[in-house]
Amino acid sequence: RRGGGAARRRLPLPDTVSYATAMRSAARSREHWREALRLLDVMASRGVRPNAHAYAAAAVACETGGRWEVAISLLDRMREQGLPP
Repeated sequence: RRGGGAARRRLPLPDTVSYATAMRSAARSREHWREALRLLDVMASRGVRPNAHAYAAAAVACETGGRWEVAISLLDRMREQGLPP
């Protein structure tokens, strides 16, 4: 093993960009729209405020999964958060 406990570097905590990037990755497959929604909830529960880009990434994942009604409901969530759709 290399490096001791004190020598280990800590990874940065995920931020809005990290989560939005993961959601965009989920949008590549029809099966992963739920994962994008889960990530949206996880980021909020960890104190990372979703921005318009995060909501858009989740909406695209839902649309790709054929869940356009869920994608549209995200617009309402954005408005509730004071974000422009």
